[in-house]
Amino acid sequence: MKNIVLISVLLLIFASDCQAQTEKINSSDNVKKHAQQMGNFLIAKNYKEYIKFTYPAILEMLGGYDKGLGYITNAFKETEKEGVELKKITFENPSEFIKTETELQCTLSAVFEYNSPVPIKPLKTTTIGISINNGENWYFVDTYGLMVVI
Repeated sequence: MKNIVLISVLLLIFASDCQAQTEKINSSDNVKKHAQQMGNFLIAKNYKEYIKFTYPAILEMLGGYDKGLGYITNAFKETEKEGVELKKITFENPSEFIKTETELQCTLSAVFEYNSPVPIKPLKTTTIGISINNGENWYFVDTYGLMVVI
């Protein structure tokens, strides 16, 4: 009888560990998928869709959705005047997830590649991923441009 109880307990522990690993894999795939969607919108210059991935507190700091959209649109128009255009963004696998009471958080390294009249090395930066619905949808904070925004 003790062996049956011990085996049952071990199976429950194993099953819960497998469930946690599955959730981690799903969250990892989902955050990377959302980050790449955001990056694709930015490359396509679809700023209306791109800004929907911006963490709401950042949009508030910019004065709301419309002002944030104007800021992003103008910033990219200025770089284009200089002949610099974003050509590719690659997101690497996310860090370990941090679970708070209300959010799931992680970081992802991002590599930005540009077309430019003068050679520009690819830029590697860190992006913070934040989900308020347990990894189903993700918002992002780009740490490279954060100081410019603030």
